[in-house]
Amino acid sequence: MKNKFVALLMSGMMLAGCGKQIPKDIIQPQEMESVLYDYHLAGGMTATQTNVQKEAYRKYVFKKHHITEAEFDSSMVWYTRNSKLLAEIYTNLSERFKKEEERIHRLTSEREATDIKTLTGDSVNIWVYPDIQWLAGTPLSDLIRFEIKSDSNFLPKDEFVWTANYTFLSEGKATMGLNLQFENDSVLGQTLTVSQSGKQTLRLQPDSAYQLKSINGFIHLHQDSIQKPNVLINDLSLMRYHAPADTTTLVKTETK
Repeated sequence: MKNKFVALLMSGMMLAGCGKQIPKDIIQPQEMESVLYDYHLAGGMTATQTNVQKEAYRKYVFKKHHITEAEFDSSMVWYTRNSKLLAEIYTNLSERFKKEEERIHRLTSEREATDIKTLTGDSVNIWVYPDIQWLAGTPLSDLIRFEIKSDSNFLPKDEFVWTANYTFLSEGKATMGLNLQFENDSVLGQTLTVSQSGKQTLRLQPDSAYQLKSINGFIHLHQDSIQKPNVLINDLSLMRYHAPADTTTLVKTETK
């Protein structure tokens, strides 16, 4: 029993000796990896954008991970002084970016294919576009549009829920629209005016059994002659829910 206790103690000491003690006020490695992933992703997206847009993306990253810029800066200073840990983080980041690039290429190829289908399932996110977007109050950057063609995985009376989270919308307004277009050329649509930051949702469900042709939507940031509004839109998703099976026509057979 004593030998077993000594062995466990020695094992614990060896593990402690192999790792670097990280101060509690420093962002821990796993979380730091996630922060840096979003930080560099945002940096790549803003490479050709204005300083205002770049700063908005930086603030978004800090807000997403519930940290301050000061906490990020001090943590980076600490990891720079402990280069082995920082190297391990960036090795993991390199692998994550490689996988993400492969995923984007795969999605692009699938969208270009004529026979690609959406995922199966009763509850599926069919959004295939980037889930983070930037809109500015200028003619060339004030609109997002999308269209998704129907396929055999779309069923009559499917419900669609389009969600977008608006960040830094302190000035101006945006209009969010969602439309279902059917094979008989009829359209079911809904619009929403957004005037403040936060998560917004549009929900559509047809009450007829017409075959769906496509689903499309848009977000338009209104221009202002005085102010030039900007908005960061993230967590974009488009959920498709199959309607429950209709059991009203089932006939109960009784034995006489």
